[in-house]
Amino acid sequence: MRYFIMFAAIVVMFGCGEKAEEKAMEKAIESGMGGNAEVDIEKGSFRVQTEEGEMTMTSGDSVKLPADFPGDVFLYKGADLNTAMKLPQGFNLMFQTKDDTSKVSEAYLAEMEAKGWSKEMSMDMGGRKMLVFKKDERIVNVSIASHEEMTQIALTFAKE
Repeated sequence: MRYFIMFAAIVVMFGCGEKAEEKAMEKAIESGMGGNAEVDIEKGSFRVQTEEGEMTMTSGDSVKLPADFPGDVFLYKGADLNTAMKLPQGFNLMFQTKDDTSKVSEAYLAEMEAKGWSKEMSMDMGGRKMLVFKKDERIVNVSIASHEEMTQIALTFAKE
């Protein structure tokens, strides 16, 4: 949980671009998580090392999928990756696309099952859809929501 709180705080703070703010963020992260932190606002990234492992996050136009992200997890075709976070337990990815939420949801349902994942839950809350898939000792949560003229896809992969 504390990783997600720190993630939200970091995302809000990105864009300042000042070294003093980087140092303040590093101290806040170190204090809140009990590890060493490196923040580089210009590159849109930070890294934290704790007893539980390493956490990294990148955001912005140059985000790349982590090299060790599992190949059997469906990633929506044509969606732009704008945030990638690697945690000791898994990954959080944020995408956006111009496709509507129903089209994105249908693609995840079909493609994840085709890749051997079983659907554990599916919720439709109007403009927001939530899907949960399980395979072996792994779980994937997909949250799909419309925002202005875009559809946001939040994907969380974790080992149970």
